[in-house]
Amino acid sequence: MALRFGSEEKMACLQAVRLRGADGEDLCIAHKYTITWVGAGAWVSDDGYVLRVVDRDAYYPIPEPADLQAMQEAGTMPEPFPPYSIPVIDYIFGYSLWIVLALVAIGSVIGARRRKQVLAEDAAAPVTTGPPVLSTKVDRYIAEETGKLLRATELVQHQAYAYDRDPASKGLALGNAYFAVLTNERLILIKARIGAFSIMRENRGVETFERADIELATRVDDDQLMFRLAGQMRPLWVQRDKGGVSNQAAFLRDVPRLLFPTPPSDRSAGT
Repeated sequence: MALRFGSEEKMACLQAVRLRGADGEDLCIAHKYTITWVGAGAWVSDDGYVLRVVDRDAYYPIPEPADLQAMQEAGTMPEPFPPYSIPVIDYIFGYSLWIVLALVAIGSVIGARRRKQVLAEDAAAPVTTGPPVLSTKVDRYIAEETGKLLRATELVQHQAYAYDRDPASKGLALGNAYFAVLTNERLILIKARIGAFSIMRENRGVETFERADIELATRVDDDQLMFRLAGQMRPLWVQRDKGGVSNQAAFLRDVPRLLFPTPPSDRSAGT
């Protein structure tokens, strides 16, 4: 549904009356209510009875009590007025803003609890040192590209597909993807373009960092790692459930703990 703003008046004829408007138009007793839109429906106001011009979105106010009583005695206005109610669907749309906000709040709470649970479960799990599972084409591609770079004494422990910015960001297409690999000696980042529909199996440049030179490696969220490499902060977003790769969760869970088994209290993502 498109965003809407302003006030929307609605009227529904309840009963015809033996009156004419100023221009001789037919009238009916109608119920009028207003939906106020602030992107979505913010509230519904019950405006009560009006004299609606039949087949038009125009109306006259109900006559003053003395005049109304005279019209009712003359039989040109009903007595009593017919009952009315605001349709349920208009109540739903009329308060949809609050429904959406409530759902967002509930979703945020559920998401925060899920993230907290994932982080707690990962922290309690034993640290693994690989090797990574190679069950998909992308898994094997990462292993093949990494194999070209390995030293004689180097062993791959974990690998993953990562982004340099939040994958939920609108600017994701402006970022880079990386095949991130942790060995027993180095962190290797193989740069790739971000594919629109699938993971691009390509090597557009390699960065390597000796493990001893990595100044920080910490997990700041359930899908984000933060590194300080060569004096620069480098975030990596690793989606646990990314299709086409098999080792995302293990990379998220174990890489920071392998690099810093007992993170120093004075090291943080913000320093």
